[in-house]
Amino acid sequence: MINPIEMKNTIELLEKNSKYYESLSDEYKNNRFVVLHLMKINPYYLEKLSPEWRNDKEVVLQAVKNDGRSIEKASEELRNNKEFIIEIVGKQSNTYAFLPEEMRKDKDVAIAAINGNYWIMEQLPEELKNNKEIIKTTLQKNGKMIIHVPEELKNDKELVLVAVKNNGNAIDYVSEEMQKLFKKHGIEGVENIIEVEKKTGEKYKEVGLLDNISEVVGDLLSKIRNTNSDNDNKNKM
Repeated sequence: MINPIEMKNTIELLEKNSKYYESLSDEYKNNRFVVLHLMKINPYYLEKLSPEWRNDKEVVLQAVKNDGRSIEKASEELRNNKEFIIEIVGKQSNTYAFLPEEMRKDKDVAIAAINGNYWIMEQLPEELKNNKEIIKTTLQKNGKMIIHVPEELKNDKELVLVAVKNNGNAIDYVSEEMQKLFKKHGIEGVENIIEVEKKTGEKYKEVGLLDNISEVVGDLLSKIRNTNSDNDNKNKM
């Protein structure tokens, strides 16, 4: 049985120099408390641990919390365990950049990472850059990220609505076509939305900019859809 005083001394020595772990007896090297504390001090030490520890979810998670790159030193089994990887990127999103290629290409993993940090959008592999579900998740976190959306999707009405609902300034970064449609209905940029709200009807009279932006844009998109529908019907006649 490990002596509490010896354990305390061991932890103090580890905190001074993580290499002290190499001189420990097997009893201490295989002690979960010691290993977890080591991962807090020096997550890079994961690669020097036994295969059993590198395949231990709690130990790997502790290492990754301190540095996402540590996932590269985890066992192959854990690095390809989708459920575990989703948990990992949800707690430490920068782990995403160091995942195996197949994990990075997984839509669910990408969404979990973006929920932790919307800038992960810029690290997406080509296969996911046009995925609307992933883009929508990003825009729900920060509408101005529409700047980084592929050009053809800056014209997507659903995505534009999500972006502007989150951040009124996103209006300035949608496609030229969408900007023209907004302008047609009185919106040229976020700076005059309040003015437009006052002209749109009683319900917008005393409403703040962001609180009601979704309704404003929703009304505009409704008008746009109706206008497009009317034009289509005229063209068919």
